[in-house]
Amino acid sequence: DGLSGYPVYTRKIYTDVAYIACARKLLAARDAVFPQFATHNAQTLSTIYQLAGEDFVVGDYEFQCLHGMGEPLYDQVVGANGLARPCRVYAPVGTHETLLAYLVRRLLENGANSSFVNRIGDPAVPIEDLIADPVEIVRAMPVPGAPHDEIALPADIYGARRNSAGLDLSDEASLLGLGRALVASAQQDWSAGVDDGRAPVLVRNPADHRDVVGRVFEHSDAEATAVMERAAGAAASWAAIPVGDRAACLDRAADQLEQTMPTLMGLIMREAGKSAANAIAEVREAVDFLRYYAVQARETLGGATPLGPIACISPWNFPLAIFTGQIAAALVAGNPVVAKPAQPTPLIAAEAV
Repeated sequence: DGLSGYPVYTRKIYTDVAYIACARKLLAARDAVFPQFATHNAQTLSTIYQLAGEDFVVGDYEFQCLHGMGEPLYDQVVGANGLARPCRVYAPVGTHETLLAYLVRRLLENGANSSFVNRIGDPAVPIEDLIADPVEIVRAMPVPGAPHDEIALPADIYGARRNSAGLDLSDEASLLGLGRALVASAQQDWSAGVDDGRAPVLVRNPADHRDVVGRVFEHSDAEATAVMERAAGAAASWAAIPVGDRAACLDRAADQLEQTMPTLMGLIMREAGKSAANAIAEVREAVDFLRYYAVQARETLGGATPLGPIACISPWNFPLAIFTGQIAAALVAGNPVVAKPAQPTPLIAAEAV
């Protein structure tokens, strides 16, 4: 989602520590909850056994294992000859279509190099490594809690181009800042076209027709013809600009869109009727189009001959992303562009330009 990091741990050892931390809290609340610990990791199981203590009665807590997995481990747990702790065997039930994704996930998990189930079957893995305390492993790290240095951060997943930034709608601080930006956006005087004294066309919020988003001053036929002529007249000078410079223009435009995302979101939500999440995706896609075509131009357009003026007609359902994408591709290829936005969303297009 274009955030600064991932919503999950990027090192398995952190998950092991978090599991134990959660287990400790559950075991401390056995008067209110019945903890059920599903694990096939002998080290995790042993840690829970020690945390729970020897004062055990049935109904205090239990272990769980997946049918067909973990039998050798739980043979040492269940019964008087083991740890005398109960283990519930569970199995997924459902149709092939329902269960296939689950089974694939289990195969991926168990086949991972860091999986206990995978490592316990590898004779090259010392027993000391299998039973090592995850807390001590984390404490011994140069920077405990640091993300995996071989897993690219969200901003870097595309390599040659920077990923578009998103906005975390579950974060209170982000929501507070977004709320202020949306209020400011609603108070802004949005307009498109040149105010030449003619009566403008009012643009209304499709979700609330009482909300006038802004005004549009439409071109006459003669003005549209003049625009086409200006585009033709600019063809030679724009084509003469080096590809790298044209690509740099796209990169700067991407940065500007990204910086004004909250304000643009307010306009997109009111003029196009999009939700906050869809408005974020709209801006992010526009930013990504700009950066993508900038990279493609640098890699492939050296020596290419521009076609000349290009007309770009965009739809209302992606009034910023598709509007921006087709213009960016044509411009970076050395062509002047005449762009016609969708009739319901001219203000978004005008702000993009």
